[in-house]
Amino acid sequence: MIRNVLLVDDDREMLVALTKGLARWDDTFAVLTAESGSAALAQLRSQEISLVVTDLKMPEMDGFELLAAIMQNYPDIP
Repeated sequence: MIRNVLLVDDDREMLVALTKGLARWDDTFAVLTAESGSAALAQLRSQEISLVVTDLKMPEMDGFELLAAIMQNYPDIP
């Protein structure tokens, strides 16, 4: 079973670099991306996510706010 890993960062180039760097494990997990905390929450509502890796400094909703929302609404996701 392939799991989904959600990468969250407002820097598109960083998301592209991380996605490319993790591509060699595409038989183990799929990489999904979001460029904001609100986009990440939308992904969490629409797909099964196994792990979230987030930038902490982002406009609108920073990574700490996102992590708090994840802990409250999706407590099983590390």
